[in-house]
Amino acid sequence: MTRPPQTFVAVIVAGLCLGSATGFIGCRDERPVLSLRDSDAGVLDGSASGELSVTVDVTKVVGEISPLIYGFHFPDSAPSDLDYDAIRPALLRVPGFRPTTYNWEINANNGGISWCNENGGAMSLDDTSAGLIDVGAAVATKLGATLVITVPIGDHVAADTKGGSGPPGCTGDVRKSPNYLTTRFIANLPAAPSPLGAAPNLTDAQVYQDQMVAWIKRKHPGLPVVFSLDRYPDRWSSFHPAVFAQPPSYDEICQRGIKFAAAIKSIASDAVVTGPDVSGWSGLVAGGALTERGTKGDFFEHYLRCMWAAQPAAPLLDVFEFAWVSEAVAGNEAVSGTGTSVDVIAARVQAPRSLWDPTYVEDSAPAQSEGALRLLPRLQEIIKKVDPQVGIFISEWSFGGTDHASGAVAVADALGVMGKWGVRMAALRWHQEPQRYSLGALRLFRNFDGKGAAFGSTAVLADATQIATVGAYASKDNRGSYILLINKTLEEQNLALTVRGLAQSTVWQVFRVGADSANPRREADFDGSARRIVLPALSVSLLYAPRP
Repeated sequence: MTRPPQTFVAVIVAGLCLGSATGFIGCRDERPVLSLRDSDAGVLDGSASGELSVTVDVTKVVGEISPLIYGFHFPDSAPSDLDYDAIRPALLRVPGFRPTTYNWEINANNGGISWCNENGGAMSLDDTSAGLIDVGAAVATKLGATLVITVPIGDHVAADTKGGSGPPGCTGDVRKSPNYLTTRFIANLPAAPSPLGAAPNLTDAQVYQDQMVAWIKRKHPGLPVVFSLDRYPDRWSSFHPAVFAQPPSYDEICQRGIKFAAAIKSIASDAVVTGPDVSGWSGLVAGGALTERGTKGDFFEHYLRCMWAAQPAAPLLDVFEFAWVSEAVAGNEAVSGTGTSVDVIAARVQAPRSLWDPTYVEDSAPAQSEGALRLLPRLQEIIKKVDPQVGIFISEWSFGGTDHASGAVAVADALGVMGKWGVRMAALRWHQEPQRYSLGALRLFRNFDGKGAAFGSTAVLADATQIATVGAYASKDNRGSYILLINKTLEEQNLALTVRGLAQSTVWQVFRVGADSANPRREADFDGSARRIVLPALSVSLLYAPRP
């Protein structure tokens, strides 16, 4: 089977996905995805031998970089403590697993195990229709960003915003209410049996997700929206035991996805649908506690084939979605935490290599059985076999160290990899702890000069000879050329830099995040004729040559 010709054309401008024949703004990126064979890995990233050097060739295009990989999250409460104007994320997404029980009609959800299984108002807002979506839409519109909206695909969503005393008393636990599934929850359905009005019916004891899509179209007609099919179905029964008594099977996750995706597409045929947002390696390969890997293979491939086989004339699934918090450890400490020992730092700054490098085996539970994870090429090989037009969305990712220079190094390296390997969308995870350095690295890609300057949209060749020491990525656009140099070590590095396709005498503006500056700071210009540049320990340096 092959997909029919696409009639929807998306134009990406400054992080926005614009344009639709129907007037509904969607985001469907049809640009080619870079796919490298394992044997080609060294072509872009060099080998660990010889002089420490980087060669950039701005005439050799690697592929287009989707601006939607530069995403971030709302915190669980109103985002007043974060400077979104400085970060300039191109995509916004609500974190956590509360959206699994989100009732858009009254802005209610259930806290699950994170908060006593109590109901409450989403983002602590009043119980007004789609308050959470309205807040997200307002910020996304201001930033010119795409908004990801979670569509619950379970049978129940919260019926009220009545909380309780919180832990340890947990007086509001819905399970303390008689017949709580019918008194504290309400039925969640993909589509209404007949056309519904503009406003939801708050007395019919049912919530319809197709009506939610129509409501968004009417209220926010110019907003680029992506619809995500729920959150962490592989952990439903552990995160939301009040609603999901048993973990779902492979086919249950898929069949629910089919019904709700079809409902979304029936209202907005050009809408972008992503899913199923499983949590990490175990979700990708095992699909949850009720794993069927032994009989049905990896969940990821089964889900893709199931969604593909069910599609009508148009595709149901546009982008496969999953979360990725590094499981790498150093001794007994996870790199995804706040640790900053020498061993943790060393493991953290190398951990992004598991996204692509066939020669790198991290210390983690998945790697013990799988060896090199090479996550992106592994997934892209399956996508190419099943449905080459499906993209990849890393919905919630982190390598830890959010308030340390090693965290900035890992974030910058991961974003460089995602751009090079054609990831469609991604959202850096929001953390409760300070995150100055992880967000500083994101700013290098989105607003390095504080005036809106961003990393280029076309990836070009950058070849580093020692990728364990220095990471290198390069790009260009109509504003100029860009080189990102990442020192992964605790020592200063003297690097030989060769740039082809530009005059040797090109003067580069330098912006840097490092141990002495969490936010991008302008450094002394680099004269390309010098051919050598010094990179401070644990630093990320962005070189920018404006177009003459």
